Amino acid sequence: MAKNEVIQYFVEGECEQKFINSYKMGPCSFLKPGKVEILNMVNNRITKARARSIKQNTIVVFVYDIDKGNPTLLEENIRTLKECSLTKVIHVQSVKCFEDEVIRSTKIKKIDEMFSTQGKENFKTAFINHGDIVAKLKKVDFNQSLFWTTVFNDGPFSKYVSVSPLSFIRKSKIK
Repeated sequence: MAKNEVIQYFVEGECEQKFINSYKMGPCSFLKPGKVEILNMVNNRITKARARSIKQNTIVVFVYDIDKGNPTLLEENIRTLKECSLTKVIHVQSVKCFEDEVIRSTKIKKIDEMFSTQGKENFKTAFINHGDIVAKLKKVDFNQSLFWTTVFNDGPFSKYVSVSPLSFIRKSKIK
């Protein structure tokens, strides 16, 4: 990454925001720092005004689930960014959703095991409200080398499948 480049993460929701914010700084960090904003690029339109407010040379990282959403809207958002001279867009896909990524990268078998919750919404609330998500994930043997590394070559977002975005947003090679 060049010295004058910055990263702007656009994430699907509060869980992804909390996760990135927790792992972009500190002794356990493994993600490159950048501004993290909730804007689900597969369900919401980015306005031209918002796109123009992003500094030139910014690397835009979309973080989204592939279990639902509109690929046409995603394409429109990419065009809007390109019209504003933001040409470096990276896609990080949760296969199929954030909760599946947590399960795949920890020792838990069901998402409710992490916080003794019932249902996805209760898990999300507990995750977002937890004071130290890094410590909590450590307790369930979080393995960063498994998070956001599965690719799904089928479906409406397969055009953007790649593992190279993951090597870009990671600070260094995984040990």
